[in-house]
Amino acid sequence: MRPRRASLAAAALLVAAGLGCKPGPVAAPASLPTARALLDEVRARQAQARSLRGDGKLDFWADGGRTKITVNLAVMRPGRLRFEAESPLSGHTVGTLVTDGDRFALLDVEHNRFLVGPALPCNVARMTRIPMPPDDVATILLGSAPVRPYEAAEVGWSPDGGGREVLQLRLPGGSTQRIEIANKSRDLLDARVTDPRGTLVWHLTHEDFRTIGGVRLPRKSRFVAPQEKTDVLLRYRDIEVNCSIPNEVFHLTPPPGMAATEVGCAPAVPASR
Repeated sequence: MRPRRASLAAAALLVAAGLGCKPGPVAAPASLPTARALLDEVRARQAQARSLRGDGKLDFWADGGRTKITVNLAVMRPGRLRFEAESPLSGHTVGTLVTDGDRFALLDVEHNRFLVGPALPCNVARMTRIPMPPDDVATILLGSAPVRPYEAAEVGWSPDGGGREVLQLRLPGGSTQRIEIANKSRDLLDARVTDPRGTLVWHLTHEDFRTIGGVRLPRKSRFVAPQEKTDVLLRYRDIEVNCSIPNEVFHLTPPPGMAATEVGCAPAVPASR
């Protein structure tokens, strides 16, 4: 009986310490910040993380199945990205995508092709799996969320998850954006956009924040866009923040003997020489 008593005692200690369970509802504070103050805080936090380099695991769902790849990445605002995907089985690079914010290039080793074109969301999503402009993708990868142009803003409160301040933005055309900020840590935990009918356009969550190089960053992020059939999960492993990244990292040329193909969101055509 002693082992059972010991386990029960340990469980009681965990409960007493508040460990192993989610925080209960938290009452709203006496006053909340204004929408302008909260927006300024979000943008100030975004300005703290200018670049990132490291690796992680990317899980995404496509064509009814789930795929896992290892990614080495470099991010620098505004809108510069480099993704190198490796096969989890062989460890060999299967593709590299870069963008300088205006143009993109993709070396697709698996299909023996080299794609170039404008940095449209459809092109950026070929490897990031996030169908957004490159600067929005960079903002997400740096632990925040893009803030859409808005017509009106208000602040509310959610008692869940330790208490969260909720920024509600009314966007042009009747869409809305909702952003949730952790009451104590001030981390951006949740952002979503819905259309005028209330249908979800995209939903972003950040979890497991750590302080890295003096900057708060999530170790786990998930982006879902139901209408785009997108569901992607990124888990960082080793990363460094606000590092110096040469501009050439965000440019790519085709291997000898491989022609470039110009692509947009329509069928690919050979690039003009």
